[in-house]
Amino acid sequence: MLAIFAITLIAVQTEHPQKERLYHAEKLLVDEDPKVKVIPFAEIPQYVDKIYSDPWFKERYKNPKKPIIEKGKFGNNGYSTGNRIGFPPVGTNINILHEIAHQLTPKDLHGPKFARVLVDLVWKFMGQDSADRLRKIYLKQDVNWLQKPNGN
Repeated sequence: MLAIFAITLIAVQTEHPQKERLYHAEKLLVDEDPKVKVIPFAEIPQYVDKIYSDPWFKERYKNPKKPIIEKGKFGNNGYSTGNRIGFPPVGTNINILHEIAHQLTPKDLHGPKFARVLVDLVWKFMGQDSADRLRKIYLKQDVNWLQKPNGN
């Protein structure tokens, strides 16, 4: 008798290899950039609303669905899962932009497309100087961010 075994492959999303370098780059930006602002959780929903209602943002990302904001479940770490973003009691504008970048690039994790979207968000909502600073830090940290946001 021939036994047939069905093998079920479970697709596990693995992190992008540049994740740690990207996190380090963001930490350097927080340490160096005077436009990084601390934002208490109570003000985060209004900040996210401002971003999602911005005409540039709507045009650039083709009217993405605004995520539900919730108090984080993982200490001082933010997260993005499905249509939810969780934040700690206090965050920074770069933390918020990071989680929004996850919403816009759910399959890229911390890869080049994600990093590019984050640069674009920093440019629009923190300014040219901050975006230039982040790009220079990315270069020093060997973070690939050169993929266009539409995947090209």
